[in-house]
Amino acid sequence: VPLRVSRKLEATARAFRQLSDQTIKKDPVRALVELITNSDDSYKKLERLGMEQDGKIAIRFMRFRGIAQLRVTDYAQGMSSELMDKAVGMYGAETHGFDAGQGGRSFFGRGLKEAILGMGHGFVKSIENNLYHESMLSVDKYEREVPREAVQIFKDELGIQSRGTQITLVIDRQGIKIPQFDKLKRSLEFHYALRDILSSQKRDVILLECGRDGKIEKEVKLSYVPPKGNVVI
Repeated sequence: VPLRVSRKLEATARAFRQLSDQTIKKDPVRALVELITNSDDSYKKLERLGMEQDGKIAIRFMRFRGIAQLRVTDYAQGMSSELMDKAVGMYGAETHGFDAGQGGRSFFGRGLKEAILGMGHGFVKSIENNLYHESMLSVDKYEREVPREAVQIFKDELGIQSRGTQITLVIDRQGIKIPQFDKLKRSLEFHYALRDILSSQKRDVILLECGRDGKIEKEVKLSYVPPKGNVVI
């Protein structure tokens, strides 16, 4: 006799991949826009609290033998393990911190997961409250390590001495076109969603190209200067 079924709605890895593709469309530039705007939101929250920061966002681009990584580092709030579990390991949780009409896009919300899964898989590492937090996300698995004291070796590895977050996107999916450094620079500088960030005096968005050994080969500051014109009406 057939039995009645009652259980929580489940989602497959294919569904998660489709969600990410709807937003990211296998485009590394779209993935970076999500991460850069998340970092900007984190800085803005500190600024509203009267905690001014240098506002630096570093983007490292590493490409060799058809494999590429994009790494975005900020020096803003950092992520606790609780926030990481929601922002990285769960869909639909409230994580943005802008619920009281404070503005902002989606602080470490849906766009973070979709950026990672849209490229393949990735790692989120953060220093917050003198603790080191690390997690990994792929289409079928989320893993987070036990928080550890943020000793100097972790700080040196991330290049974060106080607090902040580093997100690494590993581009290993078929069908993703990996741009050259100069084309990536132009695409980011002319992306409409980054105009306010790249023209702000409070932000320094740096794009770096690194070799396989991690050495910096190119370094440029991204900027956007609005075109000049005459008022017609």
